[in-house]
Amino acid sequence: MGTTKPIFIVGNGRSGTTMLGQILTKANVGVSFEGHFVVKALKKFGLKVKRKSDLQSLINFIQGFESSKTYNFTLDENSYDLSKKLTTRAILTDALEQIASDHPQSIWIEKTPHYINDLDLILRVFPDAKIIWMLRDGRDVANSVFKKSWGANNCLYAAKDWVQSNGNSKSLDDPRVLRVNYEDLLTTPNEGLTEIFSFLEFFCDNVEALAACINPAKMYQWKRSMSKRQLKVFESVAFDYLIKFGYQTACSVKPSLSWYEVAFYQIHHNCLWIKHLIRVNVMMPVLIKLGVVLPFDETN
Repeated sequence: MGTTKPIFIVGNGRSGTTMLGQILTKANVGVSFEGHFVVKALKKFGLKVKRKSDLQSLINFIQGFESSKTYNFTLDENSYDLSKKLTTRAILTDALEQIASDHPQSIWIEKTPHYINDLDLILRVFPDAKIIWMLRDGRDVANSVFKKSWGANNCLYAAKDWVQSNGNSKSLDDPRVLRVNYEDLLTTPNEGLTEIFSFLEFFCDNVEALAACINPAKMYQWKRSMSKRQLKVFESVAFDYLIKFGYQTACSVKPSLSWYEVAFYQIHHNCLWIKHLIRVNVMMPVLIKLGVVLPFDETN
């Protein structure tokens, strides 16, 4: 038996959150999934639910998420007593526990990566939470994100996203947050998983079998696929943070870009981002409704 505390896996997208979530689910720590609605609900509705209309709106908001429609759960407003202090956390926990109902203790592992940008809020609402921060070399993150339509579209913006996610929250130093370096986990999976299970207060008797599922070939792919130009652009933003987190830089000193180079990358990113928004907001809802694709499908 392990912790019954809320578990979050966060990090820059493509940093191994899905891989670790699958491992923890396989180990029976809990049920891993991406809900995407926790932080947005807290920001929109606050921490407390005082009126019936607010309760109805909150329930509709949670159940209206495309990700929510893939899970079998129902929130009934009549099951909540507004005469008592009702919190947004209570409603969210109800939804999350229903999603994780296949687990003996309904323990959920929320692995929405971008929650790393709102750790202060998560720890305020879930002070008993255990949070695993997945940190991956930003150049490998960029190399992986470029294959997707939803992330940064060039090295300048990939670097900005990586730095923002991994370098700007004081909560990353909180004892309730465990930093797991993706490369260390791939290099020494037995030790890495043992540390994670210890942090989660979970006894696992098949660490070696789980470690065997980890593919070490997925690290430092940037060395084979990124050009010198791409590395210069990325490290013009992320140079200091690469060093801070113990990564070897490709450039001997921090490079700089001219104003027109920055402008070019900004225009490039914005044009492709508009294309992505049209795809997500116009095309994808139709495809999801027709059952052609699933919400947040990693293959899309």
